[in-house]
Amino acid sequence: MNSFKEFKNSLEEAKGAPKMKKIGFYGSEINGLRQGNKYFSAKAVELKGKVGYKVTDEFGSFETIDLKTFAKRFG
Repeated sequence: MNSFKEFKNSLEEAKGAPKMKKIGFYGSEINGLRQGNKYFSAKAVELKGKVGYKVTDEFGSFETIDLKTFAKRFG
């Protein structure tokens, strides 16, 4: 029972943690992604206050997608 109390206390402390104001990314480019016969690279960006990816194909066209879509497509 003691470990449950400790868990509950740590959970209460975590709820009071300060919220993150802004997302910062540095050096987070992913190369060598492949979908079918096309190759892609991705760079993490802020998208509506959350993590998103700017995905560029081998020909230079790009699109910005959210993390869930990125995971479905390349995960």
